[in-house]
Amino acid sequence: MHTTRVHGSPGSHISSPPPGELIRDHQACVLVAEDHSATRFLLRTILELRGISVVEAENGEMATALATNVRTDMIIMETNLPFLDGYAATSRLRTNPATHTLTIVLISAHPESSARVKAFAAGCNEYLVKPFRLSDVNRLLDRYLLNESIVKTHSDSPRGAL
Repeated sequence: MHTTRVHGSPGSHISSPPPGELIRDHQACVLVAEDHSATRFLLRTILELRGISVVEAENGEMATALATNVRTDMIIMETNLPFLDGYAATSRLRTNPATHTLTIVLISAHPESSARVKAFAAGCNEYLVKPFRLSDVNRLLDRYLLNESIVKTHSDSPRGAL
């Protein structure tokens, strides 16, 4: 697992997934765009326990720049981000040829149907209301990252890693 922390987040670390863990032809990478450090930490922990690399952004401008310049398979983004909110960032990513097909999950504390409609109008694939359950996140990971892209188990790969 590899975590890249951007602006205000200390260091990064690299480790291998445990033997027998399902992996893809490349290690999945998720961009977490969230301004609250506790939620970023929670999502990073869930993702890393699944063997997924994490790139973090604290605002919408950083998220769009990272999504454009770093290979990611999914973005989990808060709707209420500073500088560029998650709705506008999603719209921007959908108009960029380099990012228009990325899976984008918007997360929000707003359960109202109007917020959900706004999220899907911006172009997200999924809308997740906080507080979310571990099973909700795992369902999304299974649906978008771990479906048909799995090619072998960790123990099948040479020297334990791809």
